[in-house]
Amino acid sequence: MRFIKELLLAALFTAVFFVVLMVLLPSKASVERKLEINHPIVQVYDFVKTFKQFPAWSPWGDRDPQTTYEFTPALSGPGAQVTWFSARDPFVGEGSLQVIDESPGEWLNYKLTAPWRGAAKEMDLVIAENDMGAVVATLKVDVDYGWDLLGRVNGLYLEGHLGHDLAFALAQIKNKVESFPDVDYSDDFEDAPPILVEAGPRNVIQIDGQAATNQPYSLQPTVLQFTNTLTATIDIKDLTQTGPRLAILNRWGQNYDFTAAVPVLETQGEVPENVTFATIEGGRFLKISYTGARWDLPRQRDRLVAWAGANGFVPRGNISEEVLNDAGGEGDDAIRDADLQTNIYLPVR
Repeated sequence: MRFIKELLLAALFTAVFFVVLMVLLPSKASVERKLEINHPIVQVYDFVKTFKQFPAWSPWGDRDPQTTYEFTPALSGPGAQVTWFSARDPFVGEGSLQVIDESPGEWLNYKLTAPWRGAAKEMDLVIAENDMGAVVATLKVDVDYGWDLLGRVNGLYLEGHLGHDLAFALAQIKNKVESFPDVDYSDDFEDAPPILVEAGPRNVIQIDGQAATNQPYSLQPTVLQFTNTLTATIDIKDLTQTGPRLAILNRWGQNYDFTAAVPVLETQGEVPENVTFATIEGGRFLKISYTGARWDLPRQRDRLVAWAGANGFVPRGNISEEVLNDAGGEGDDAIRDADLQTNIYLPVR
Protein backbone atom coordinates (compact mmCIF):
# COMPACT_ATOMS: atom_id res chain seq x y z
CA MET A 1 0.00 0.00 0.00
CA ARG A 2 2.83 2.36 0.92
CA PHE A 3 4.52 1.58 -2.39
CA ILE A 4 1.38 2.51 -4.28
CA LYS A 5 1.10 5.80 -2.40
CA GLU A 6 4.73 6.61 -3.16
CA LEU A 7 4.18 5.72 -6.79
CA LEU A 8 1.12 7.99 -7.02
CA LEU A 9 2.99 10.78 -5.27
CA ALA A 10 5.89 10.44 -7.68
CA ALA A 11 3.47 10.53 -10.60
CA LEU A 12 1.83 13.64 -9.16
CA PHE A 13 5.16 15.43 -8.72
CA THR A 14 6.16 14.42 -12.24
CA ALA A 15 2.89 15.78 -13.64
CA VAL A 16 3.27 19.02 -11.70
CA PHE A 17 6.87 19.31 -12.94
CA PHE A 18 5.82 18.98 -16.58
CA VAL A 19 2.90 21.38 -16.14
CA VAL A 20 5.23 23.97 -14.61
CA LEU A 21 7.69 23.33 -17.43
CA MET A 22 5.00 23.88 -20.07
CA VAL A 23 3.81 27.03 -18.30
CA LEU A 24 7.35 28.36 -18.56
CA LEU A 25 7.46 27.68 -22.30
CA PRO A 26 6.89 30.69 -24.64
CA SER A 27 3.21 31.31 -25.37
CA LYS A 28 4.08 32.55 -28.86
CA ALA A 29 6.07 31.13 -31.76
CA SER A 30 6.97 32.38 -35.23
CA VAL A 31 8.52 31.11 -38.44
CA GLU A 32 10.09 33.35 -41.07
CA ARG A 33 11.57 32.82 -44.52
CA LYS A 34 13.15 35.28 -46.99
CA LEU A 35 13.96 35.08 -50.68
CA GLU A 36 15.50 37.49 -53.19
CA ILE A 37 13.56 38.18 -56.40
CA ASN A 38 15.37 39.83 -59.31
CA HIS A 39 12.46 41.71 -60.85
CA PRO A 40 10.81 45.10 -60.28
CA ILE A 41 8.98 45.41 -56.97
CA VAL A 42 5.77 46.50 -58.70
CA GLN A 43 5.54 43.11 -60.43
CA VAL A 44 6.03 41.25 -57.14
CA TYR A 45 3.36 43.25 -55.34
CA ASP A 46 0.87 43.03 -58.22
CA PHE A 47 1.34 39.26 -58.23
CA VAL A 48 0.56 38.80 -54.51
CA LYS A 49 -1.84 41.68 -53.77
CA THR A 50 -4.86 39.69 -54.93
CA PHE A 51 -5.98 36.15 -54.15
CA LYS A 52 -6.53 35.63 -57.90
CA GLN A 53 -3.13 33.95 -58.13
CA PHE A 54 -2.92 32.50 -54.62
CA PRO A 55 -3.23 28.86 -55.82
CA ALA A 56 -0.02 29.44 -57.82
CA TRP A 57 1.98 30.30 -54.68
CA SER A 58 -0.02 28.74 -51.85
CA PRO A 59 2.23 27.39 -49.07
CA TRP A 60 0.23 24.15 -49.23
CA GLY A 61 0.92 23.51 -52.92
CA ASP A 62 3.80 21.15 -52.23
CA ARG A 63 2.02 19.22 -49.46
CA ASP A 64 -1.13 18.63 -51.50
CA PRO A 65 -1.35 19.90 -55.09
CA GLN A 66 -4.99 18.79 -55.09
CA THR A 67 -5.96 21.33 -52.40
CA THR A 68 -9.13 23.17 -53.47
CA TYR A 69 -9.68 26.92 -53.02
CA GLU A 70 -12.69 29.21 -52.79
CA PHE A 71 -12.70 33.00 -52.78
CA THR A 72 -14.82 35.89 -51.62
CA PRO A 73 -16.19 38.15 -54.41
CA ALA A 74 -13.56 40.75 -53.48
CA LEU A 75 -10.16 39.23 -54.25
CA SER A 76 -8.04 42.01 -52.77
CA GLY A 77 -8.08 44.58 -49.98
CA PRO A 78 -9.06 44.24 -46.31
CA GLY A 79 -11.76 41.61 -45.88
CA ALA A 80 -10.81 39.59 -48.96
CA GLN A 81 -10.50 35.91 -48.09
CA VAL A 82 -9.49 32.57 -49.53
CA THR A 83 -10.55 29.26 -47.97
CA TRP A 84 -9.07 25.86 -48.74
CA PHE A 85 -9.64 22.19 -48.14
CA SER A 86 -7.26 19.23 -48.33
CA ALA A 87 -8.57 15.71 -47.88
CA ARG A 88 -5.05 14.31 -48.24
CA ASP A 89 -3.05 16.28 -45.65
CA PRO A 90 -4.55 16.89 -42.18
CA PHE A 91 -2.00 19.63 -41.47
CA VAL A 92 -3.47 21.62 -44.37
CA GLY A 93 -7.01 20.40 -43.71
CA GLU A 94 -9.61 23.15 -43.80
CA GLY A 95 -8.48 26.72 -43.30
CA SER A 96 -8.51 30.28 -44.57
CA LEU A 97 -6.47 33.42 -45.09
CA GLN A 98 -8.11 36.84 -44.74
CA VAL A 99 -6.53 40.21 -45.53
CA ILE A 100 -6.59 42.35 -42.37
CA ASP A 101 -4.49 45.29 -43.52
CA GLU A 102 -2.08 46.29 -46.26
CA SER A 103 0.36 48.97 -47.32
CA PRO A 104 0.36 49.03 -51.14
CA GLY A 105 3.73 48.08 -52.55
CA GLU A 106 5.12 47.15 -49.13
CA TRP A 107 3.24 44.54 -47.07
CA LEU A 108 0.08 42.52 -46.47
CA ASN A 109 -1.16 41.29 -43.09
CA TYR A 110 -3.46 38.26 -42.92
CA LYS A 111 -5.52 36.43 -40.33
CA LEU A 112 -4.69 32.74 -40.67
CA THR A 113 -7.07 29.92 -39.77
CA ALA A 114 -5.64 26.39 -39.79
CA PRO A 115 -6.38 23.04 -38.10
CA TRP A 116 -3.17 22.99 -36.05
CA ARG A 117 -3.02 24.34 -32.51
CA GLY A 118 -2.97 28.04 -31.72
CA ALA A 119 -5.47 30.52 -30.31
CA ALA A 120 -4.53 33.22 -32.84
CA LYS A 121 -2.53 32.98 -36.05
CA GLU A 122 -1.29 35.69 -38.38
CA MET A 123 0.75 35.75 -41.57
CA ASP A 124 2.70 38.70 -42.96
CA LEU A 125 4.08 39.11 -46.48
CA VAL A 126 6.62 41.93 -46.75
CA ILE A 127 8.48 43.09 -49.86
CA ALA A 128 11.31 45.63 -49.95
CA GLU A 129 14.20 46.53 -52.25
CA ASN A 130 17.72 45.90 -50.98
CA ASP A 131 20.82 47.99 -51.73
CA MET A 132 21.49 46.00 -54.92
CA GLY A 133 18.05 46.78 -56.35
CA ALA A 134 16.66 43.26 -55.90
CA VAL A 135 13.40 42.61 -54.05
CA VAL A 136 13.56 40.74 -50.74
CA ALA A 137 10.26 38.96 -50.06
CA THR A 138 9.58 37.82 -46.48
CA LEU A 139 6.87 35.45 -45.30
CA LYS A 140 6.28 35.18 -41.56
CA VAL A 141 3.73 33.25 -39.51
CA ASP A 142 3.06 34.18 -35.87
CA VAL A 143 1.10 31.86 -33.55
CA ASP A 144 -0.24 32.79 -30.11
CA TYR A 145 -1.02 29.68 -28.02
CA GLY A 146 -2.30 31.52 -24.98
CA TRP A 147 -2.74 29.04 -22.09
CA ASP A 148 -2.89 26.02 -24.40
CA LEU A 149 0.04 24.21 -22.75
CA LEU A 150 0.19 21.43 -25.33
CA GLY A 151 0.14 24.13 -27.99
CA ARG A 152 3.21 25.70 -26.39
CA VAL A 153 4.95 22.36 -26.76
CA ASN A 154 3.91 22.25 -30.41
CA GLY A 155 5.38 25.72 -30.80
CA LEU A 156 8.82 24.22 -30.26
CA TYR A 157 8.38 22.33 -33.52
CA LEU A 158 6.63 25.05 -35.57
CA GLU A 159 9.84 25.83 -37.47
CA GLY A 160 10.06 22.25 -38.70
CA HIS A 161 6.36 22.10 -39.53
CA LEU A 162 6.07 25.37 -41.47
CA GLY A 163 9.55 26.35 -42.65
CA HIS A 164 9.45 24.34 -45.86
CA ASP A 165 5.93 25.52 -46.70
CA LEU A 166 6.88 29.20 -46.47
CA ALA A 167 10.06 28.63 -48.49
CA PHE A 168 8.02 26.80 -51.13
CA ALA A 169 5.55 29.70 -51.39
CA LEU A 170 8.36 32.25 -51.85
CA ALA A 171 10.03 30.06 -54.48
CA GLN A 172 6.77 29.88 -56.42
CA ILE A 173 6.40 33.68 -56.31
CA LYS A 174 9.98 34.10 -57.53
CA ASN A 175 9.62 31.59 -60.37
CA LYS A 176 6.35 33.09 -61.60
CA VAL A 177 7.42 36.74 -61.41
CA GLU A 178 10.83 36.13 -62.99
CA SER A 179 9.10 34.50 -65.98
CA PHE A 180 7.62 37.91 -66.94
CA PRO A 181 9.52 40.50 -69.01
CA ASP A 182 11.91 42.39 -66.73
CA VAL A 183 10.37 45.86 -67.06
CA ASP A 184 9.14 48.38 -64.50
CA TYR A 185 5.74 49.63 -65.64
CA SER A 186 4.87 51.50 -62.42
CA ASP A 187 5.28 55.02 -63.85
CA ASP A 188 3.77 54.25 -67.26
CA PHE A 189 0.63 52.58 -65.91
CA GLU A 190 0.13 54.60 -62.73
CA ASP A 191 -2.51 56.84 -64.31
CA ALA A 192 -3.56 54.73 -67.30
CA PRO A 193 -3.29 50.98 -66.66
CA PRO A 194 -4.28 48.50 -69.38
CA ILE A 195 -8.02 48.16 -69.90
CA LEU A 196 -9.97 44.99 -70.62
CA VAL A 197 -12.04 45.22 -73.80
CA GLU A 198 -14.29 42.88 -75.75
CA ALA A 199 -14.01 42.68 -79.53
CA GLY A 200 -15.74 40.59 -82.15
CA PRO A 201 -14.00 38.72 -84.97
CA ARG A 202 -12.61 40.82 -87.82
CA ASN A 203 -12.22 39.94 -91.48
CA VAL A 204 -8.87 41.05 -92.92
CA ILE A 205 -6.64 40.78 -95.92
CA GLN A 206 -3.08 40.03 -94.86
CA ILE A 207 0.55 39.39 -95.82
CA ASP A 208 2.99 37.35 -93.71
CA GLY A 209 6.47 38.78 -93.28
CA GLN A 210 9.70 38.65 -91.34
CA ALA A 211 12.24 41.15 -89.98
CA ALA A 212 15.54 40.66 -88.16
CA THR A 213 15.43 41.29 -84.41
CA ASN A 214 19.01 42.57 -84.50
CA GLN A 215 17.62 45.39 -86.66
CA PRO A 216 14.55 46.46 -84.64
CA TYR A 217 14.02 49.59 -86.73
CA SER A 218 13.41 47.41 -89.80
CA LEU A 219 10.10 46.01 -88.51
CA GLN A 220 7.89 49.11 -88.80
CA PRO A 221 9.10 50.10 -92.32
CA THR A 222 8.49 46.52 -93.46
CA VAL A 223 5.00 46.49 -91.93
CA LEU A 224 4.29 49.87 -93.56
CA GLN A 225 5.46 48.57 -96.92
CA PHE A 226 3.20 45.52 -96.66
CA THR A 227 0.15 47.47 -95.46
CA ASN A 228 0.62 49.94 -98.32
CA THR A 229 0.39 46.93 -100.61
CA LEU A 230 -2.81 45.88 -98.82
CA THR A 231 -4.44 49.32 -99.03
CA ALA A 232 -3.53 49.48 -102.71
CA THR A 233 -5.17 46.07 -103.16
CA ILE A 234 -8.29 47.39 -101.42
CA ASP A 235 -8.46 50.33 -103.85
CA ILE A 236 -7.78 48.25 -106.96
CA LYS A 237 -10.17 45.41 -106.06
CA ASP A 238 -12.82 47.81 -104.72
CA LEU A 239 -12.88 46.22 -101.25
CA THR A 240 -14.31 47.96 -98.18
CA GLN A 241 -11.81 48.85 -95.45
CA THR A 242 -13.38 48.70 -91.98
CA GLY A 243 -10.56 49.73 -89.63
CA PRO A 244 -6.94 50.86 -89.17
CA ARG A 245 -4.12 48.69 -90.39
CA LEU A 246 -2.65 46.05 -88.04
CA ALA A 247 0.68 44.39 -87.28
CA ILE A 248 0.32 41.00 -85.58
CA LEU A 249 3.47 39.75 -83.86
CA ASN A 250 3.42 35.96 -84.33
CA ARG A 251 6.88 35.28 -82.87
CA TRP A 252 9.94 37.23 -81.87
CA GLY A 253 13.21 35.45 -81.33
CA GLN A 254 15.99 35.31 -83.90
CA ASN A 255 13.53 37.05 -86.24
CA TYR A 256 10.23 38.90 -85.98
CA ASP A 257 7.58 36.79 -87.68
CA PHE A 258 4.64 39.08 -88.25
CA THR A 259 1.44 39.47 -90.21
CA ALA A 260 0.51 42.81 -91.75
CA ALA A 261 -3.27 43.11 -92.03
CA VAL A 262 -6.05 45.53 -92.89
CA PRO A 263 -9.67 44.90 -91.79
CA VAL A 264 -12.16 44.60 -94.65
CA LEU A 265 -15.85 43.83 -95.01
CA GLU A 266 -15.38 41.05 -97.56
CA THR A 267 -14.31 37.46 -96.80
CA GLN A 268 -13.22 36.44 -100.29
CA GLY A 269 -12.27 37.84 -103.64
CA GLU A 270 -9.53 38.02 -106.24
CA VAL A 271 -6.31 39.32 -104.67
CA PRO A 272 -2.56 39.10 -105.46
CA GLU A 273 -0.82 35.78 -104.79
CA ASN A 274 0.94 36.96 -101.60
CA VAL A 275 -2.29 38.40 -100.12
CA THR A 276 -4.84 36.22 -98.35
CA PHE A 277 -8.21 36.65 -96.66
CA ALA A 278 -8.42 35.65 -92.99
CA THR A 279 -10.45 36.18 -89.84
CA ILE A 280 -8.94 37.47 -86.59
CA GLU A 281 -10.54 35.78 -83.60
CA GLY A 282 -12.54 37.98 -81.24
CA GLY A 283 -12.79 37.79 -77.45
CA ARG A 284 -11.20 39.58 -74.50
CA PHE A 285 -8.17 41.80 -74.97
CA LEU A 286 -5.96 43.89 -72.73
CA LYS A 287 -5.40 47.22 -74.45
CA ILE A 288 -2.96 50.07 -74.02
CA SER A 289 -2.80 53.25 -76.10
CA TYR A 290 0.67 54.57 -76.83
CA THR A 291 1.71 57.90 -78.28
CA GLY A 292 5.33 58.15 -79.36
CA ALA A 293 8.00 56.87 -81.71
CA ARG A 294 7.38 53.35 -82.96
CA TRP A 295 10.95 52.25 -82.25
CA ASP A 296 9.77 52.05 -78.62
CA LEU A 297 6.96 49.57 -79.36
CA PRO A 298 8.97 46.49 -78.21
CA ARG A 299 9.24 48.03 -74.74
CA GLN A 300 5.53 48.85 -74.76
CA ARG A 301 4.72 45.23 -75.62
CA ASP A 302 6.94 43.98 -72.80
CA ARG A 303 5.18 46.33 -70.35
CA LEU A 304 1.80 44.97 -71.37
CA VAL A 305 2.86 41.32 -71.16
CA ALA A 306 4.51 41.85 -67.77
CA TRP A 307 1.47 43.67 -66.35
CA ALA A 308 -0.87 40.98 -67.66
CA GLY A 309 1.15 38.17 -66.06
CA ALA A 310 1.59 39.94 -62.73
CA ASN A 311 -2.15 40.65 -62.56
CA GLY A 312 -3.24 37.11 -63.34
CA PHE A 313 -4.23 37.32 -67.01
CA VAL A 314 -3.39 34.35 -69.23
CA PRO A 315 -2.50 35.20 -72.87
CA ARG A 316 -4.32 33.18 -75.52
CA GLY A 317 -2.74 34.46 -78.70
CA ASN A 318 -0.43 36.96 -80.37
CA ILE A 319 -0.09 40.66 -79.65
CA SER A 320 -1.42 43.00 -82.31
CA GLU A 321 -0.67 46.66 -82.95
CA GLU A 322 -3.28 48.99 -84.42
CA VAL A 323 -1.63 51.84 -86.32
CA LEU A 324 -3.73 55.02 -86.12
CA ASN A 325 -1.52 57.53 -87.99
CA ASP A 326 1.80 58.02 -89.77
CA ALA A 327 4.54 60.62 -89.69
CA GLY A 328 4.40 63.24 -92.40
CA GLY A 329 2.78 66.48 -93.45
CA GLU A 330 3.99 70.02 -93.17
CA GLY A 331 3.54 73.04 -90.94
CA ASP A 332 0.82 72.90 -88.30
CA ASP A 333 -0.50 69.65 -89.78
CA ALA A 334 2.83 67.84 -89.54
CA ILE A 335 2.83 64.57 -87.59
CA ARG A 336 6.15 63.91 -85.87
CA ASP A 337 7.44 60.62 -84.47
CA ALA A 338 6.47 61.80 -80.99
CA ASP A 339 2.85 62.17 -82.18
CA LEU A 340 2.45 58.67 -83.61
CA GLN A 341 -0.52 56.83 -82.09
CA THR A 342 -0.67 53.04 -81.67
CA ASN A 343 -3.08 50.77 -79.81
CA ILE A 344 -1.59 47.50 -78.56
CA TYR A 345 -3.83 44.50 -77.87
CA LEU A 346 -3.01 41.30 -75.97
CA PRO A 347 -5.67 38.56 -76.26
CA VAL A 348 -6.37 37.00 -72.86
CA ARG A 349 -8.59 34.30 -71.43
